[in-house]
Amino acid sequence: MQVLHILKGLGLAGAENHLMILLAGLREQGIDARMLLWVSADNQADDIVKEAQRRSIPIERWVMPGNFAPGFFLKLVRYLRQQKPDIVHTHLVQAETYAIPAAKLAGVPHVINSSHNDDPFRRHPIFRLRSWILWRLTDKGIAISDTIRRFLIEVEGAHPEQIQTIYYGFTPLPIQKEETGVKLIGSVCRLVPQKGIAYALDAVAKLTPEYPNLHYMIVGDGALRSTLELQAKNLGISDRVQFLGWRKDAKELMARFDIFLAPSLWEGFGLVFLEAMAQSVPIVASRVSAVPEVVEDGKTGILVPPRDPDSIASAIKNLLDNPELAKKMGEAGRERLTTTFTPQRMIEQTVTLYAEVMQS
Repeated sequence: MQVLHILKGLGLAGAENHLMILLAGLREQGIDARMLLWVSADNQADDIVKEAQRRSIPIERWVMPGNFAPGFFLKLVRYLRQQKPDIVHTHLVQAETYAIPAAKLAGVPHVINSSHNDDPFRRHPIFRLRSWILWRLTDKGIAISDTIRRFLIEVEGAHPEQIQTIYYGFTPLPIQKEETGVKLIGSVCRLVPQKGIAYALDAVAKLTPEYPNLHYMIVGDGALRSTLELQAKNLGISDRVQFLGWRKDAKELMARFDIFLAPSLWEGFGLVFLEAMAQSVPIVASRVSAVPEVVEDGKTGILVPPRDPDSIASAIKNLLDNPELAKKMGEAGRERLTTTFTPQRMIEQTVTLYAEVMQS
């Protein structure tokens, strides 16, 4: 069985890291899982290609010329006719838009689409019509959370029997806790409005007078970086905040965190939560979208309303003042990871879905 996974990628973020784990696991199960990666001319996503090669995942990289590219669409149709995959499996908005109709036109027997987020733009009437049409061209859909599954049915018009929830999976590495001598809050994310880092900075500013050894480490980059750096300066906390950009050692840095902070405005799942849980780090996150499915409020972390620096600060203070509670939540998070969010479960469920589609 050959399965071609298609997506446009910017770098190794949540969906891309998920695919590295999934495709490597599928290949171990005897499925010829491959990746067609679309990139932009100014961002070749070298980290995705290198990680795929490290995991022995066959990958091709194409430069996508723009959001409306008829020539690119026809090139894709010709490619699919030549490759003759048994299943085309799409991820993210560009792949949905181009690859689903291209696969049908090329005569690919089966099409599966994985949905990773419930972005607000997907609620626009024109986009909803586009999604409704695409779901009529798709055999099955994978939602990475029950929240996304409901969104696909209620907003995008997918049939309930089309959509199956398959959670992300992650293998925990040995814990590498390191004493730093400071209280370290950390976030690992793209610096875009969705991630709500502006509210995190406001919360940290409220806490620094009471906690002189409190620091905030931000791992990631994006369009808002300069704006957020200026905000930290204006709040008088530049000496307490580190903007590290993208780091290959992000997982190792996460092991140093006393608290993982994710004040997102929406979140389809959040693979980074699993990475924090793997290091037994308690989590403070927004109570939005799929987050409550991943982070158990009061057990593996504390959930707060979105856009609420006061609540963020209160939750952080609670964990800083109660180290035993923080330790208990971190340990509970790792236990939840190893029982609920395993790669084996994710891979087995995906293999079963492929088999069902092939038999239909």
